[in-house]
Amino acid sequence: MKKTVAIVGVLLLAFAGLVMYSMSQKEQAKVDFEKYDVNAVASGKLKDGSDNPDNGGIGDHIKGNPKAPVMLFEYADYQCGHCAAVAPRMDSLIKEYGDKLAIVQRNYILSYSTNSQAAAAAAEAAGLQGFWREYSDILFANQAV
Repeated sequence: MKKTVAIVGVLLLAFAGLVMYSMSQKEQAKVDFEKYDVNAVASGKLKDGSDNPDNGGIGDHIKGNPKAPVMLFEYADYQCGHCAAVAPRMDSLIKEYGDKLAIVQRNYILSYSTNSQAAAAAAEAAGLQGFWREYSDILFANQAV
C-alpha cells in the first residue's frame, strides 16, 4: 500500500512539474501581434516602418493591389501540376476583383520534386531583380517535374 501511494505521489509530482514547465515555455513563446498587421508582414516591414526580423525585411510577392482590403495567401510549388493549374484562376480573380484583392504567393517546396528548390530559388532571384511576376508565370507554364 505504501509503495502504491509513493508511486502515485511521484507521478503526481512529475505531472505537476510537466505542467509548470509547459506553462513557462508558453510564456517564452508569446508573440506580440500588436506590432504586426497583414500589410506590414507582406511588405517586409513592421508597423513602425522597421524591417521585420521574422522575414529578413524582404517583402512577399504580391499579385494585385498590395493595399487591398482582402489578402489571399497562396503557398505554391513551381513544379506542382496542381499549383500550375490554379495559377490562371488566381490571375482571373485579380482581374475580377481589381483593387479589392491581393494574392500573396509564398514558396512551399514539395519534397517529391527534384526541381522545386531550384525553381523557387530562381524565382526569388528574379524577384530581387524586379521580374518575379514574369518569371513565376514562366515557371508555372514550363514545368519539368
